[in-house]
Amino acid sequence: GSVMLVECYDPKGDQWNILQTPILEGRSGPGCAVLDDSIYLVGGYSWSMGAYKSSTICYCPEKGTWTELEGDVAEPLAGPACATVILPACVPYNK
Repeated sequence: GSVMLVECYDPKGDQWNILQTPILEGRSGPGCAVLDDSIYLVGGYSWSMGAYKSSTICYCPEKGTWTELEGDVAEPLAGPACATVILPACVPYNK
């Protein structure tokens, strides 16, 4: 079935904790990436809707909230590979 709970690891306490804020909608097999302390879930499969998702949701630990972002991926999908890539503002060119 779809995942409704999200766990996070607390390195100071050396333990896993369940986030107190439930996810907006259960998803199975979403892609996941982290940027600037926020967690992004991309796509996935909704068992309740019987459909693949094209949306992205974001968890902000500072606010303790989930938000659905505007815009969708090109095709609904489950199991995407996600990565966080930070590009430098200026890349020097060496000949």
